[in-house]
Amino acid sequence: MEIDTSRYSDPVSGYFDDDEPVTPEDLGTFIVVGDGEAAPAERDERSAAGDGPDGENDDSEDEDGSDHEDDEEEDLPEDGELIFITVDDPRFGYVRPEPPLGLSEQAEARRLMAQQLADALADPPYRTEGGGHDWADAAMQVPVSYPPVRRMLEEVEQVTESAILVAGETWVATAYEGGDYGMVYRVHGPAWSLVFTTHGTVTAVYVCSDDITEVPLKVKLDARGMTEASVMMYKVLYQLRRISIGGDKASFNPNLARQG
Repeated sequence: MEIDTSRYSDPVSGYFDDDEPVTPEDLGTFIVVGDGEAAPAERDERSAAGDGPDGENDDSEDEDGSDHEDDEEEDLPEDGELIFITVDDPRFGYVRPEPPLGLSEQAEARRLMAQQLADALADPPYRTEGGGHDWADAAMQVPVSYPPVRRMLEEVEQVTESAILVAGETWVATAYEGGDYGMVYRVHGPAWSLVFTTHGTVTAVYVCSDDITEVPLKVKLDARGMTEASVMMYKVLYQLRRISIGGDKASFNPNLARQG
């Protein structure tokens, strides 16, 4: 399918030299959110917010008598929506920033583990940066109700909203495994680091926590885990597209601010 990229020409105006060709492939990747499979919780929330089958508001009442029209709906990517996310690729000029000053040894170790895990899950040349650590196989599988995972899920939206404004606190790369392309995402929080992979839907979620320092935690993606992981994915992707081409925070992205 041919993708019209002309609508991306204006947002990048002035970022690059005139003789440097700019295409979305240079700066990031298109991804289809959900790949046609709606996250159940998000689908239910949209229905409750009044998005009926004809696109008109549904003013019917809930069983508890509450009115839909006052419900607030988050501006998250729609299921099946084609969105653009900037990747942090050294082949296109990305330089990994130094970690913030003043981190504790525990935080430094946790953040390093998360980045090594993300590197190993991503395409070359990232895999060569990981140093051969196989954190994915060493990960301990836990349910979505596990306390460090719950903490991440509760904080991830607010943390990501702040993290996108600081170089290196979020990281995105493409992945190629088993003949399929996907994506790898990493977000650093105050006491946890999140790494997850997607191929339309979420395929794996890892949490590196200051509470469990030896190995990453791998979230079990059963019915409940998949639902909550999907909601988490939508929240993170919404923030990441804000620092991608055309996003309201794109000026904070060093990939877009670089001069040719």
